[in-house]
Amino acid sequence: VHVRSDVNILMVSQGELYIPIDYKLNANETIALIQHEIGTHVLTYYNGKRQPLKLLSIGLTDYDTLQEGLAVMSEYFVGGLTANRMRTLAGRVVASAARMHGADFQGIFRLLHKDYNFSPARSFNITSRILQGGGFTKDISYFKGFLQVKEYLEEGGELEP
Repeated sequence: VHVRSDVNILMVSQGELYIPIDYKLNANETIALIQHEIGTHVLTYYNGKRQPLKLLSIGLTDYDTLQEGLAVMSEYFVGGLTANRMRTLAGRVVASAARMHGADFQGIFRLLHKDYNFSPARSFNITSRILQGGGFTKDISYFKGFLQVKEYLEEGGELEP
C-alpha cells in the first residue's frame, strides 16, 4: 500500500494499492475499499502471477467487467455498497455516456449538477475522473459487471468456483 501525493485517485497497479495522501474514508468505506481493491484486484493479480499462464495476472477479454463486477459485489456483501456509493457509481456511468457522446467538462458538470442534483464538489470530482487521460469510461464496467454477477447468482450460480 502506497500513500502518495502524486496520485489523485485510488488505484491498483501490478498488485500495489495507491492512495492519494488527502484521501478520506469512514469506517464503512474502509471495509468496502479493502474488499474491492485488495480482496478482488490485488488478490487476483497475485493469484494470477502464481499460475503457469502468467497472463492471468493481467486479465483476458472482458476481464475489467468481471473484475469490477466482483469487486462491487464484494462491497455489497460487506455492507459497503451504500446508497451514496451506488449513486456515485451511477453518476460516473451517466458522465461516461455523456463523454462518449462528445460532452465536454462544462456539459458533463452541468448534467450531473443540474439534471441529477449532485453537489458542485461531487459533480466536479466525477467529471474530473471521467475526463482524465482524455476519457476514462471504465466506470461503465462497474455497473455492467455488477449486474452480470448479480444475475449469475440469482440464477443459482455459485461464487466459490
